[in-house]
Amino acid sequence: MKKSYRTLEFSFIQDYIKNYCFSEMAKKRIDQIKPFQDIDDLKLYQDDISSAMKIIYAYGRIPLAPYEDIKEILQKAQKGGVCYPQDLLKIVQILKNVQKIIKIIKKLWTIFNLECSKLKW
Repeated sequence: MKKSYRTLEFSFIQDYIKNYCFSEMAKKRIDQIKPFQDIDDLKLYQDDISSAMKIIYAYGRIPLAPYEDIKEILQKAQKGGVCYPQDLLKIVQILKNVQKIIKIIKKLWTIFNLECSKLKW
């Protein structure tokens, strides 16, 4: 299998995609991606990606700011630890990104005549 990955230059593709990642968490996820083994799964995901790309071409990409993984900060807070100002700023940045995503999703739902009230936001 590793020979196939080398033949496909899969690690090169992963590195190329990682250049577009905003966070280390996303880069780690890219490292975990493996090629599809089933052609039906591939076609399903290909359709999803094509739909997403049509939306991006028509309405632009989501303007996200870079952010850091806050998993350790949340774990520390859940244990009753102290969050420092820089920790809170990291959380605020993620919340701002989430707000942007929600706003854009609601706009797209409106454009495509879907009912936003079903969303739990």
